[in-house]
Amino acid sequence: MVASRRYQYQLLAEKIRFKEEVFKKLEELPKVKDKSAKLVYQGIKGAYSYQATLAYFGKDFTISNVDTFDTAVEKVANGEYDYAVLPMENSNSGHILDVYDLLVEK
Repeated sequence: MVASRRYQYQLLAEKIRFKEEVFKKLEELPKVKDKSAKLVYQGIKGAYSYQATLAYFGKDFTISNVDTFDTAVEKVANGEYDYAVLPMENSNSGHILDVYDLLVEK
């Protein structure tokens, strides 16, 4: 399991070429400063992803939910939304490998 996870991290790093400039402060992201970004998260209102969306972005954005991580990523990829808030791990199952897989694939 650990070897598989390590391999997935390696693939993810190769895919997006982790560098400091890849990561930006939230307020430096396009459409965040003027509150025009459209956000999507997986789950229902009140879920941890919803709470994370509000904690990081606040309530002044267009925020919608979808049923699956894949749908959230697709909506960003096709331009319907600007950002998806996705969990990387949780307290029950640890890393959410489906999300890592989506980031590598898309």
